[in-house]
Amino acid sequence: MAEDYYAVLGVARNATEQQIRQRFHELVRSRHPDRFHGEEKARAEVEFQRITEAANVLGSAERRRRHDGELAQAQANATTSGGGERELARVYM
Repeated sequence: MAEDYYAVLGVARNATEQQIRQRFHELVRSRHPDRFHGEEKARAEVEFQRITEAANVLGSAERRRRHDGELAQAQANATTSGGGERELARVYM
């Protein structure tokens, strides 16, 4: 499944570009790798990369549109494959 960049940034799917940019700056201030040491710094670097990628995707209208399509497709696949079997079992029980 595609990573949900809205969840990474903690913003709603209908967030404006300004809200996304503001949230990105909040997260950068609190989670920048330079604020940590040792193992925490390594984890912060990985998280910082995820935050940056999410902001880059959601900050571009074209990339955001593709991302929304991927999320919709992944959700549709999840409901028709795994969720369908569970629903079928529930109906027959």
